[in-house]
Amino acid sequence: MSTQKHWFVIRTFEADVFRFREEIEATGREVWVPTRSWTRKVDGEAGQVQIPLIPQILFVRCTEEGLRSYMQGHVGELGFYLAEDGQPLTVSDGDMDNFMRADAARETENLNFMGLDAQRLALSDRVTVAGGRFSGIQGYFKKVGHDRAVLLDMPRVAVIKLPFIDLRYLKRV
Repeated sequence: MSTQKHWFVIRTFEADVFRFREEIEATGREVWVPTRSWTRKVDGEAGQVQIPLIPQILFVRCTEEGLRSYMQGHVGELGFYLAEDGQPLTVSDGDMDNFMRADAARETENLNFMGLDAQRLALSDRVTVAGGRFSGIQGYFKKVGHDRAVLLDMPRVAVIKLPFIDLRYLKRV
């Protein structure tokens, strides 16, 4: 096993995502859970709550050995997403940076989780956003329905659609 830190894709029960985020962060590991606001009525009162943007997923940056050690105490509660070769799925630092920056820059209702089904799209030109709040983020320019969009593709995990970006800000990579 490598002693190098990677971003691992970890699955758990949806109700446990935030609990494990806190527990894993308390061990000194870096954890990222993209969230979105959701309006929920409780006793007739509407309130905003945060829910995971990608259901049942945490991203954890650490060594594989360190993560396996932590997960031994949570058998049946946490598991690795697996790559096609059966090894734990990792996400490159560049792809994680794109997702984290898009998540930080977005307005909650404008960043769309498209699920794994969207990965069947034939992604086309790789582009960099060269202006605005998403400046520097790289993705694929694609027509989705009647819209033109920049998609951030995290293979085997998710596709995220950024809100409309003026073509003047897109530069082919």
